[in-house]
Amino acid sequence: MSEQPTDFARILNELQEMRSDMKKFSDKMYHLQTSSFLKEFRKNCSEVMMKGYQDAGCESIGKIAAGCANWERCHPVFRALLGDILTSLNTGELSPEDIHSVREKAEKLRSRSSHDTCESCHHEVNQQLDKQIEMLRAIGVYKEGEDTPELVLSMPDEESAALFNDGLSSPIRIQILKLLYFGGKSFTDLSSATGLRGGNLLFHLEKLQKCGMIHKHGEYLMSYRGYEILHAVVPLFQKSKQEDE
Repeated sequence: MSEQPTDFARILNELQEMRSDMKKFSDKMYHLQTSSFLKEFRKNCSEVMMKGYQDAGCESIGKIAAGCANWERCHPVFRALLGDILTSLNTGELSPEDIHSVREKAEKLRSRSSHDTCESCHHEVNQQLDKQIEMLRAIGVYKEGEDTPELVLSMPDEESAALFNDGLSSPIRIQILKLLYFGGKSFTDLSSATGLRGGNLLFHLEKLQKCGMIHKHGEYLMSYRGYEILHAVVPLFQKSKQEDE
Protein backbone atom coordinates (compact mmCIF):
# COMPACT_ATOMS: atom_id res chain seq x y z
CA MET A 1 0.00 0.00 0.00
CA SER A 2 2.83 2.34 0.75
CA GLU A 3 4.00 2.17 -2.89
CA GLN A 4 0.68 3.34 -4.33
CA PRO A 5 1.23 7.07 -3.87
CA THR A 6 4.67 6.70 -5.47
CA ASP A 7 3.23 4.75 -8.43
CA PHE A 8 0.45 7.30 -8.81
CA ALA A 9 2.95 10.16 -8.78
CA ARG A 10 5.08 8.38 -11.37
CA ILE A 11 2.09 7.79 -13.66
CA LEU A 12 0.98 11.39 -13.23
CA ASN A 13 4.47 12.60 -14.11
CA GLU A 14 4.54 10.39 -17.22
CA LEU A 15 1.15 11.75 -18.32
CA GLN A 16 2.38 15.30 -17.87
CA GLU A 17 5.48 14.54 -19.95
CA MET A 18 3.31 12.94 -22.65
CA ARG A 19 1.06 16.00 -22.71
CA SER A 20 4.11 18.26 -22.99
CA ASP A 21 5.48 16.15 -25.86
CA MET A 22 2.12 16.24 -27.63
CA LYS A 23 1.97 20.01 -27.28
CA LYS A 24 5.49 20.38 -28.71
CA PHE A 25 4.55 18.08 -31.59
CA SER A 26 1.33 20.03 -32.21
CA ASP A 27 3.18 23.36 -32.15
CA LYS A 28 5.81 21.99 -34.56
CA MET A 29 3.14 20.70 -36.97
CA TYR A 30 1.35 24.04 -36.84
CA HIS A 31 4.62 25.83 -37.58
CA LEU A 32 5.36 23.47 -40.49
CA GLN A 33 1.86 23.92 -41.91
CA THR A 34 2.09 27.69 -41.56
CA SER A 35 5.55 27.78 -43.16
CA SER A 36 4.33 25.55 -46.00
CA PHE A 37 1.32 27.78 -46.56
CA LEU A 38 3.46 30.94 -46.64
CA LYS A 39 5.93 29.31 -49.02
CA GLU A 40 3.14 28.31 -51.40
CA PHE A 41 1.57 31.75 -51.04
CA ARG A 42 4.83 33.47 -51.98
CA LYS A 43 5.35 31.11 -54.91
CA ASN A 44 1.92 31.75 -56.41
CA CYS A 45 1.54 35.43 -55.60
CA SER A 46 5.04 36.92 -55.61
CA GLU A 47 4.87 38.42 -59.11
CA VAL A 48 1.43 39.92 -58.51
CA MET A 49 2.51 41.33 -55.15
CA MET A 50 5.72 42.78 -56.55
CA LYS A 51 3.87 44.57 -59.31
CA GLY A 52 1.13 45.71 -56.95
CA TYR A 53 3.51 47.22 -54.39
CA GLN A 54 5.63 48.85 -57.11
CA ASP A 55 2.54 50.34 -58.76
CA ALA A 56 1.13 51.59 -55.45
CA GLY A 57 4.47 53.03 -54.36
CA CYS A 58 5.06 54.84 -57.65
CA GLU A 59 1.51 56.17 -57.63
CA SER A 60 2.00 57.58 -54.14
CA ILE A 61 5.31 59.22 -55.11
CA GLY A 62 3.77 60.45 -58.37
CA LYS A 63 1.07 62.34 -56.48
CA ILE A 64 3.78 64.25 -54.61
CA ALA A 65 5.69 64.85 -57.85
CA ALA A 66 2.57 66.05 -59.69
CA GLY A 67 3.59 68.67 -62.26
CA CYS A 68 7.30 68.00 -61.86
CA ALA A 69 9.13 68.05 -65.21
CA ASN A 70 11.57 65.39 -63.96
CA TRP A 71 8.95 62.79 -63.03
CA GLU A 72 9.16 60.87 -66.31
CA ARG A 73 12.90 60.48 -65.79
CA CYS A 74 12.63 59.66 -62.08
CA HIS A 75 9.72 57.25 -62.35
CA PRO A 76 11.62 54.20 -63.72
CA VAL A 77 14.47 54.82 -61.27
CA PHE A 78 12.11 54.84 -58.28
CA ARG A 79 10.24 51.83 -59.63
CA ALA A 80 13.46 49.82 -59.89
CA LEU A 81 14.43 50.84 -56.35
CA LEU A 82 11.06 49.78 -54.95
CA GLY A 83 11.50 46.43 -56.70
CA ASP A 84 14.87 45.67 -55.08
CA ILE A 85 13.51 44.58 -51.70
CA LEU A 86 10.49 42.89 -53.27
CA THR A 87 12.69 40.39 -55.12
CA SER A 88 13.01 38.65 -51.74
CA LEU A 89 9.46 37.39 -52.32
CA ASN A 90 10.97 34.91 -54.76
CA THR A 91 13.79 33.77 -52.47
CA GLY A 92 11.67 33.79 -49.32
CA GLU A 93 14.34 35.57 -47.29
CA LEU A 94 15.25 39.19 -46.63
CA SER A 95 18.25 40.08 -44.46
CA PRO A 96 19.14 43.31 -42.63
CA GLU A 97 22.08 43.57 -45.06
CA ASP A 98 19.66 43.57 -48.00
CA ILE A 99 17.69 46.38 -46.40
CA HIS A 100 20.85 48.34 -45.68
CA SER A 101 21.92 48.01 -49.31
CA VAL A 102 18.60 49.33 -50.62
CA ARG A 103 18.60 52.18 -48.09
CA GLU A 104 22.06 53.16 -49.27
CA LYS A 105 20.86 53.25 -52.88
CA ALA A 106 17.96 55.45 -51.84
CA GLU A 107 20.28 57.81 -50.00
CA LYS A 108 22.65 58.05 -52.98
CA LEU A 109 19.72 58.97 -55.20
CA ARG A 110 18.66 61.62 -52.71
CA SER A 111 22.17 63.07 -52.46
CA ARG A 112 22.27 63.50 -56.26
CA SER A 113 19.00 65.42 -56.36
CA SER A 114 19.39 68.88 -57.81
CA HIS A 115 16.15 70.50 -56.60
CA ASP A 116 14.81 71.21 -53.13
CA THR A 117 11.40 69.92 -54.24
CA CYS A 118 12.93 66.45 -54.77
CA GLU A 119 13.22 65.94 -51.02
CA SER A 120 9.50 65.25 -50.58
CA CYS A 121 9.65 62.49 -53.19
CA HIS A 122 12.68 60.88 -51.57
CA HIS A 123 11.00 61.03 -48.19
CA GLU A 124 7.99 59.21 -49.67
CA VAL A 125 10.32 56.60 -51.20
CA ASN A 126 11.58 55.74 -47.71
CA GLN A 127 8.01 55.60 -46.44
CA GLN A 128 7.14 53.12 -49.20
CA LEU A 129 10.21 51.02 -48.39
CA ASP A 130 9.06 50.90 -44.76
CA LYS A 131 5.66 49.61 -45.87
CA GLN A 132 7.29 46.91 -47.98
CA ILE A 133 9.46 45.76 -45.08
CA GLU A 134 6.42 45.57 -42.81
CA MET A 135 4.60 43.46 -45.41
CA LEU A 136 7.59 41.14 -45.81
CA ARG A 137 7.83 40.77 -42.04
CA ALA A 138 4.13 39.91 -41.84
CA ILE A 139 4.41 37.03 -44.33
CA GLY A 140 7.62 35.64 -42.84
CA VAL A 141 10.13 36.75 -45.47
CA TYR A 142 11.86 39.18 -43.11
CA LYS A 143 12.47 37.88 -39.60
CA GLU A 144 13.63 40.58 -37.25
CA GLY A 145 14.41 39.85 -33.64
CA GLU A 146 12.98 43.09 -32.32
CA ASP A 147 10.43 45.64 -33.42
CA THR A 148 12.96 48.40 -34.08
CA PRO A 149 10.59 51.36 -34.62
CA GLU A 150 8.81 50.70 -31.32
CA LEU A 151 12.12 50.30 -29.50
CA VAL A 152 13.41 53.57 -30.97
CA LEU A 153 10.38 55.48 -29.78
CA SER A 154 10.44 53.88 -26.31
CA MET A 155 14.08 54.73 -25.52
CA PRO A 156 14.46 57.19 -22.61
CA ASP A 157 15.97 60.43 -23.93
CA GLU A 158 18.40 61.02 -21.04
CA GLU A 159 19.90 57.52 -20.96
CA SER A 160 20.16 57.23 -24.73
CA ALA A 161 21.92 60.57 -25.06
CA ALA A 162 24.57 59.44 -22.57
CA LEU A 163 25.81 56.83 -25.08
CA PHE A 164 27.01 59.51 -27.51
CA ASN A 165 29.25 62.55 -27.72
CA ASP A 166 28.52 66.01 -29.15
CA GLY A 167 25.98 65.15 -31.87
CA LEU A 168 23.59 63.26 -29.62
CA SER A 169 24.87 64.24 -26.21
CA SER A 170 21.63 66.06 -25.45
CA PRO A 171 18.27 64.52 -24.50
CA ILE A 172 16.61 67.27 -26.54
CA ARG A 173 18.38 66.15 -29.72
CA ILE A 174 17.37 62.53 -29.07
CA GLN A 175 13.81 63.76 -28.61
CA ILE A 176 13.91 65.73 -31.88
CA LEU A 177 15.11 62.69 -33.84
CA LYS A 178 12.35 60.57 -32.35
CA LEU A 179 9.81 63.22 -33.33
CA LEU A 180 11.10 63.11 -36.93
CA TYR A 181 11.25 59.31 -37.06
CA PHE A 182 7.96 58.85 -38.92
CA GLY A 183 7.88 62.08 -40.89
CA GLY A 184 8.83 65.72 -41.25
CA LYS A 185 7.93 68.43 -38.76
CA SER A 186 7.84 72.20 -38.94
CA PHE A 187 9.78 74.43 -36.56
CA THR A 188 6.47 75.22 -34.84
CA ASP A 189 5.68 71.51 -34.41
CA LEU A 190 9.07 70.83 -32.86
CA SER A 191 8.83 73.89 -30.64
CA SER A 192 5.45 72.76 -29.32
CA ALA A 193 6.66 69.20 -28.69
CA THR A 194 9.96 70.10 -27.00
CA GLY A 195 8.83 73.25 -25.18
CA LEU A 196 11.80 75.19 -26.62
CA ARG A 197 11.46 78.53 -28.37
CA GLY A 198 13.45 80.51 -30.92
CA GLY A 199 17.19 80.32 -30.60
CA ASN A 200 17.15 77.58 -27.96
CA LEU A 201 15.50 75.13 -30.36
CA LEU A 202 17.48 76.39 -33.35
CA PHE A 203 20.72 75.61 -31.50
CA HIS A 204 19.83 71.90 -31.29
CA LEU A 205 18.51 71.75 -34.85
CA GLU A 206 21.73 73.23 -36.18
CA LYS A 207 23.75 70.69 -34.19
CA LEU A 208 21.80 67.84 -35.80
CA GLN A 209 22.11 69.40 -39.25
CA LYS A 210 25.86 69.82 -38.82
CA CYS A 211 26.14 66.11 -37.93
CA GLY A 212 24.14 65.20 -41.03
CA MET A 213 21.31 63.62 -39.07
CA ILE A 214 18.57 65.94 -40.29
CA HIS A 215 18.04 68.36 -43.16
CA LYS A 216 15.56 71.10 -43.89
CA HIS A 217 13.48 71.43 -47.04
CA GLY A 218 10.44 73.43 -46.02
CA GLU A 219 10.15 71.28 -42.91
CA TYR A 220 12.72 69.34 -40.89
CA LEU A 221 13.32 65.77 -42.05
CA MET A 222 15.50 62.97 -40.75
CA SER A 223 18.32 61.91 -43.06
CA TYR A 224 19.30 58.33 -43.81
CA ARG A 225 22.24 58.83 -41.45
CA GLY A 226 19.79 59.83 -38.72
CA TYR A 227 17.79 56.64 -39.20
CA GLU A 228 20.92 54.51 -39.14
CA ILE A 229 22.24 56.09 -35.96
CA LEU A 230 18.93 55.72 -34.11
CA HIS A 231 18.71 52.08 -35.14
CA ALA A 232 22.28 51.56 -33.94
CA VAL A 233 21.43 53.07 -30.56
CA VAL A 234 18.77 50.46 -29.79
CA PRO A 235 21.08 47.44 -29.23
CA LEU A 236 23.60 49.63 -27.41
CA PHE A 237 20.93 50.92 -25.07
CA GLN A 238 19.52 47.44 -24.47
CA LYS A 239 22.98 46.05 -23.74
CA SER A 240 23.73 48.83 -21.25
CA LYS A 241 20.45 48.14 -19.45
CA GLN A 242 21.25 44.41 -19.20
CA GLU A 243 24.68 45.15 -17.75
CA ASP A 244 23.12 47.41 -15.11
CA GLU A 245 20.65 44.75 -13.98
